[in-house]
Amino acid sequence: MRLLPRSLINRITLLVGVVLLLLALFGAALFLRGMFKDVIGDTQENAQMVIEVVAVAVTDSVVVNDYDAIRRTLEKALVRAPFESAVFIAMDATRLEVLGHATPASDAPGWLIRRVENELAEVNRAITVGGRDYGVIRLNFAAARIAGNIWSLSLHALGLLLGAFALGLAAVRLALGQWLGYLKQLGQAGRQVIDGQIETIALDADAPSEVKQAMEAISRSTESLRTHFGSRIDALMDSLVQQKNAMDEAAIVSEFDPAARLTYVNDLFCRTVGVSREQLIGDLITRWGDVGPEGAAAPAVWHGEVSLRRRDGARLYFQRTVVPIFDTDKALQRQICIDFDVTGEVKARNELRKLSLAVENSGSAIMMTDANAIIGYVNPQFSAMTGYSLAEVKGQSALLLRAESTPLDTYEQIWLALFSGHTWRGEFADRRKDGAEFRCQKVISTISHGNGAPEQYVWVMEDVTDRIRSEETIHRLAFVDTLTGLPNRRAFRARADELLKMARRNDEGFAILYFDLDRFKSVNDRFGHGVGDQLLSEASRRIQGCLREVDVVSRFGGDEFAALITSTADPVEVSQVARRIIDALEAVFAFGDNEAFISTSIGIALYPRDAAEISELLRCADLALYRAKDQGRGTAVFFSQAIEHENRERMELEHALRNVLGSEQLFLEYQPKLSLRDGRVIGAEALLRWQHPTRGRIGPDRFIPIAEESRMIVPIGRWVVRSVCQQIREWRAAGMGGMQVAINLSGLQFKSETLLQDIVEALAENGLEASCLELELTESLTIENPEQTIELMKRFRAMGISIAIDDFGQGHSALAYLKRFPLNTLKIDRAFVRDLTTNPDDEAIVHMLVALAKTLNLSLVAEGVETVAQLQYLRDLDVDAIQGYWFSRPLLAADFGAFCRAHATRGVHLPWAPVEPPATAQIG
Repeated sequence: MRLLPRSLINRITLLVGVVLLLLALFGAALFLRGMFKDVIGDTQENAQMVIEVVAVAVTDSVVVNDYDAIRRTLEKALVRAPFESAVFIAMDATRLEVLGHATPASDAPGWLIRRVENELAEVNRAITVGGRDYGVIRLNFAAARIAGNIWSLSLHALGLLLGAFALGLAAVRLALGQWLGYLKQLGQAGRQVIDGQIETIALDADAPSEVKQAMEAISRSTESLRTHFGSRIDALMDSLVQQKNAMDEAAIVSEFDPAARLTYVNDLFCRTVGVSREQLIGDLITRWGDVGPEGAAAPAVWHGEVSLRRRDGARLYFQRTVVPIFDTDKALQRQICIDFDVTGEVKARNELRKLSLAVENSGSAIMMTDANAIIGYVNPQFSAMTGYSLAEVKGQSALLLRAESTPLDTYEQIWLALFSGHTWRGEFADRRKDGAEFRCQKVISTISHGNGAPEQYVWVMEDVTDRIRSEETIHRLAFVDTLTGLPNRRAFRARADELLKMARRNDEGFAILYFDLDRFKSVNDRFGHGVGDQLLSEASRRIQGCLREVDVVSRFGGDEFAALITSTADPVEVSQVARRIIDALEAVFAFGDNEAFISTSIGIALYPRDAAEISELLRCADLALYRAKDQGRGTAVFFSQAIEHENRERMELEHALRNVLGSEQLFLEYQPKLSLRDGRVIGAEALLRWQHPTRGRIGPDRFIPIAEESRMIVPIGRWVVRSVCQQIREWRAAGMGGMQVAINLSGLQFKSETLLQDIVEALAENGLEASCLELELTESLTIENPEQTIELMKRFRAMGISIAIDDFGQGHSALAYLKRFPLNTLKIDRAFVRDLTTNPDDEAIVHMLVALAKTLNLSLVAEGVETVAQLQYLRDLDVDAIQGYWFSRPLLAADFGAFCRAHATRGVHLPWAPVEPPATAQIG
């Protein structure tokens, strides 16, 4: 039995058919297997995408338990999706299941359905928000539907495969019929075509038409090739010319020989370097820039980056290709360079490198995330700030740094701002790797795609923990007194403003107490500032103990305090509070072995009686405090309109005093100083007077304190010194020589840096010696800064100016300092002279002063002598000189001159009686 056909062509056809069939079956098996995996893979990927989309969509609904919204979302997910059902299982076991559309009966075989079920498992996705699990979404695949789709595709593919097999087999059969006939003629024709003799080929008359047709086709193809390739060669030449022209415009082209000398350059090369072609040909290419890695002898094609120098010295950068050209002996003949200008790219790359270095070395932490806030890069400062390395955070969410104290709403606000196209700036708490929280200031910017969609986010972060702590400290320092812990002036004002609003709203009153500590400076001077600080702290505690919890006490600075007495403006109640404070502060302060005694004076202002604003109430309380100090220590004074009137008058006097110099309102009177030895006038004391044009004569007890407070005493004192020196010169010109005039110095004037210069200039201008002046200092002035006072006294004494202590006995001089003072004169205050003959205490004090003066070898002058009895008593005590109304009131300069001339010869008559001095005169 014959199984094979007789014909060669049929046998070949059968063989080819079998081979093709096997290949087709094998290819079909591979195709179907690949299609099955692709469908399964695509289905799983789509499922993952769907479940992620569903998870994002239901996140907000899960947080608020909106199950209807969850159901709608699940139903949408099942539309046109390969799922049979979708289930949401909440953490409280609540189950929400949604079924897809009914699936029609599948034509797929059971084994395919089971295979699909094995490959596709159910898809689960946990719903987590802020680290908390809210439930699970589960999607169940419709395996039968998916298998049906696969089966349908497989059948279609097999059908197409069989059709293609049949067509291919028929084509093979046809081709074999043509190819296997007259093989020799076709071979001969092929050789003739190769030899170019296709026109002379001849076929037998009975040659098959297929061969004839093949030969004719070969002839036609040959002619067509000739015609076609001829035109293509021309077109190719034109194209090459065009490409060369385009290359000349787009790239720098040059040739150089093995010695690196240029043999050709194009126009762009000339324009780029700014030199003509004639100048370049034959020149070394290295003169104009780099060549390549091996100079002018590169053995193979080289690509790299080089630079060229323009004629003006500017440096340009190019991407170069060097092509070596060899001769038939493989020797290097020349090299062709093709350069493309990349100067802009190099500059951009350099800028990018600088930017990268700036980011790497930035003092701020920098983090870059993708559009989903997944970290892709952090700089070293970020690692130093947070403790996380790049490897630890790369691929992590930016929420990795979220501190427990930072709500998720903060991040929602950030995303909302970024999605709106804005840069977000703000500050909140973050968490370091070790769990420690820190305050971080952030600036988050968006890097967008060309279509405007966010691509990356740049987080610039700075640890501001120390700054915030410093601000808190500054705030505390700004509102709290560091020594006592009491509110300071600013905090007091803020609390007072709040109290004022409340008082207006509730129609209530309150009081402000303003007070300071009397004799606190002496405690500081005696025991030092350390004890002074302890006293202030203890005083603060005592003051707080006198107030209610609703009241407020504040330290304004130094030894100044203020208190707010809330909910009352009753003078009686406020007076009781003030008295408790006074009594508490008058109690002894003990510091180890040291004891200190102070007191306080309090000024009180009431709202709404005295003022309606806090600043006005403080001013009223301050004025009342001054009145309390005038009345003596340890008192409290309520503000009144009388105090306001006195203050207004004081302000008017101060204003007038500032314009008094040069207006001839000030003048001097001179009180003669009489020697008790012979009754002669030995000098005078210059006394300042003020004749106001409308107020009349204003006493020095009124305007001198104002002049000191306003610092007008310094220019006024300078005027007094000059006036006294000028008057002495005039008296000397009138024949009154040897006259010494005493000038009173205030504390502020004595401390003035210009006092010594003022006196020297006044003496020099009038041609006077220094001994014609005597400076009188008050006792209190000498103990404020005794060392500085002694030094200045010595300088005056060295000049020849006499120094006197005025009103001695009124203050609290330390005898240890008194004996060191370079004094000439001690003056007994009129307060002790007035009742000298009737008051045993004054008598004893005067006796003590006389003994002290004699011990220290000082001359002694008594002030305020008005009676003969006083005069006789002082003479018996051996007092050197006196001043007083007994023999003369203060006189104008002209009257003083007349007085001196009248008593120049015999002096003032002294009614001495030959009586024994009192027994007390023997003291000292």
